Amino acid sequence: MKTEEEIRSLYFRRRQVLEEQAADLYHFEQKGKEETQKTYEAISYKLMHKEGDFTEILAMARRELEWLEEAYQEEIQKKKQDIRRKEEQNEQHFRQELQQLERNK
Repeated sequence: MKTEEEIRSLYFRRRQVLEEQAADLYHFEQKGKEETQKTYEAISYKLMHKEGDFTEILAMARRELEWLEEAYQEEIQKKKQDIRRKEEQNEQHFRQELQQLERNK
């Protein structure tokens, strides 16, 4: 049987890991947004310095980037939901273990 201190320690370690995962995911999400914007700006810059009307090509590139960003955001949201689910499970497990410890006293 685990002691209350062991239960709390395990809970806080798991919580810290999940918080770190959430922070990493946030930074990953921000990096993706930055890269999308940089890519669009690079395409736009290169097309502006060529002769001709590239409005249609630029619009198509923008739509494609938006589609990719949307797919990327969907994956990010799935990961966020997974982290939230694990946080809730950790909380529930923590409470259950504390209740079990109290019953066994």
